[in-house]
Amino acid sequence: MTAPSFNPVFAGLPTTIFTVMSALAGQHKAINLGQGFPDQDGPEAIRAVAARALMAGPNQYPPMKGLAELRRALSAHARKFYGLAYDAETEVLDVRESRSRPTQGIAKVRTRAFNQDGVEIMSFVRSALIPKRGHGVGD
Repeated sequence: MTAPSFNPVFAGLPTTIFTVMSALAGQHKAINLGQGFPDQDGPEAIRAVAARALMAGPNQYPPMKGLAELRRALSAHARKFYGLAYDAETEVLDVRESRSRPTQGIAKVRTRAFNQDGVEIMSFVRSALIPKRGHGVGD
């Protein structure tokens, strides 16, 4: 019988603390409080919805500057509620959730100013907290 081959990238890595603690808990017939091990798999209806979402929709990291659909929505929101005209492709640089404020998102927007000859004379990038749908203006 041939020994199993391991991915060389992972073969040289040390054992994780999770592996060590799980082995010690098993060896001593103890409960491992350092890592969660659910007693059940969870409600089937919720797992089914999650499985459908994974199979039907995108499940990879979004592009660096956010999804085009979200950038367009932010641009439309800024125009409707604040009279600001941002080009979703060139001026909305990033759209993501706020980690510290769950009811808000963060938008990074480039603002440019032009002189009377159409020459760009100033450009700056700012970040703004914006309310998520259902948590702010115009829901």
